[in-house]
Amino acid sequence: MSQSLLDKLSQYKYISFDVFDTLLIRKEKCAEDVFYLMETRLCKENKKFSNFAKKRIEAQVKAQNSDKVEATLDDIYENIDICGIDIDTCKKIELEEEEKNLKANIYLKNLIKYLHKKGKIIKPHIHNIIVREVKYTQEVLIIKSGVLQVDFYTDSRKYIESYILKSGDIIILISGGHGFKVLEELEMFEVKQGPYMEGNDKIRFESVIEEPLFKEEDYNG
Repeated sequence: MSQSLLDKLSQYKYISFDVFDTLLIRKEKCAEDVFYLMETRLCKENKKFSNFAKKRIEAQVKAQNSDKVEATLDDIYENIDICGIDIDTCKKIELEEEEKNLKANIYLKNLIKYLHKKGKIIKPHIHNIIVREVKYTQEVLIIKSGVLQVDFYTDSRKYIESYILKSGDIIILISGGHGFKVLEELEMFEVKQGPYMEGNDKIRFESVIEEPLFKEEDYNG
């Protein structure tokens, strides 16, 4: 990393990076390769998925050509043309395959560390009044101490998976459903954007998890 590049970047107040293929890079050569990995995995259960990758690519093109500003994963799977497909299962598998194939771009990681080096000054400032429209509540949990189990659900209330959060962990909840179980006495900060609408803000539903998912050695080992 050249010093001249670092010096030039240090002059800017804001620097914006794309996430995929910039901050995060894939082990596969092309983003679409993940769909072929999915196809191989899905075909082990049912041969009707033999052309899944092609259909998934077509669905993305169709969703992006709609009037939406940016196509979401839900938008894409609404356009996929495979009879009898379990959309929630496919989305879960896609996220799993993406997670396995993504890694941090070490070059940019080191660059960001440099741009936040000791002695950097962020000038005092105030934020302007801007009227915004909020459609969904998003929240951030910061675990100070203890252990928290987080259960993730789709928008249709189908269980996906669970994770354990411990002291120092931070999670951002943007969409979908979620539930919590305190595994050890907990102190945490919960940050939400407002305004909070009390009873209209959420729909509660019953957990499908009956048996404990984690043993104490899973998070105290």
